[in-house]
Amino acid sequence: NSTRVLAKFDHLSTFNRYLSETGVIKEVDSRSSITLFIPPNAVLDPVIASVGANNLLVIADILRYHCVLQYLEIKEIRSMTNATGIVLATLYQTTGKPTGEYGFVNVSVSHGGLIHLGVPGAASNATVVKNVTQHPYDMSYMELDHPLMPMDLGIDQGAAPSVNNLTAALKAKGNFNTFLGLLASTGVDKALRSMSAVTLLAPDDDAFKALPPNALAELSQAQKIALLQFHAIATYFTMGSLRSVATPLPTVASSRIGGFELNVSTAGGKGVSFVTGLNRADVTDTELDTPPVAVYAVNRVLLPPEIFALAPAGAPGPALSVAPSLAPELSPAPTPGPSSSPSPSPSPSPSPESAPSPSPVMVPAASPPAPPSSETPSSSSSAPEEAA
Repeated sequence: NSTRVLAKFDHLSTFNRYLSETGVIKEVDSRSSITLFIPPNAVLDPVIASVGANNLLVIADILRYHCVLQYLEIKEIRSMTNATGIVLATLYQTTGKPTGEYGFVNVSVSHGGLIHLGVPGAASNATVVKNVTQHPYDMSYMELDHPLMPMDLGIDQGAAPSVNNLTAALKAKGNFNTFLGLLASTGVDKALRSMSAVTLLAPDDDAFKALPPNALAELSQAQKIALLQFHAIATYFTMGSLRSVATPLPTVASSRIGGFELNVSTAGGKGVSFVTGLNRADVTDTELDTPPVAVYAVNRVLLPPEIFALAPAGAPGPALSVAPSLAPELSPAPTPGPSSSPSPSPSPSPSPESAPSPSPVMVPAASPPAPPSSETPSSSSSAPEEAA
């Protein structure tokens, strides 16, 4: 965690603080290898004051421009840099906002061995002062004597036009009606359109039909919102970058209540899958890829363990229930009741071990807040796959 690493260096506290306040820390920690070039407080504070301490959109892009998307060390930079320098991609580039080469930074080495950084095609305005610390070959931290400022900073800081047309690609396909209806009824579609970058994982209508009966009906409005936010990542990812990204990935739901993270799997070939701990969804198509927005069709509804729990291992069908350990922000803790969960029908249901129904069912959890170990996401890896 980069904020814990930088917390040891008081003179870098401004950069560290705004990593958290802007949410850029989640983008940094989602990368498998990255180098942070960090200006100290003495030179970064005036920049923050000039753009406004509350202008987090602009500050976020300033921070992103200091994050190079590969692991670097001083010796490595000196060995790989030619006479004119090398151009490296930054985290700012992944937002889709910069034009031309403005999302890249030029790195050059002077005859004295000093490392200089700047906007490509312009004079370098920052020099590496020293190494801060490295964690080979994932994270590297270096200190700069001046901040880096992308040329088009401040242009198009709001949502890009492609974000506003986020759902248009899905509407055109005609087989995402359930997902689109839920986005509209919960207001999550409006929240997505307010974001500067997003990767959306869209289950098709068949994926919703495959859910157990009453799966959605048993959820509160807050749980539905969290479920939909679980299908969105507040960063633009191409298919190629998903294949190499470090996981787990925070989702939009993570930023509100914690947890709700996704793992990315590329096992078994060139395809990309998302794994929740309860089930797995494969990307079946790219519906939209226009920076800073990507929309990928998936063949299953992603089930977060924070909302759903598997039925006990002895149940005859792959039943799911609303997880009793759900965070208070989503729903109140269930009232302790009998050891067996009641059926939605008026008559009492038999215990899971003797339940005769062969089809998957979803019922509200009535067990105490600490569920039995057989109902937690840590049960066998094959059971969640069957439940999906």
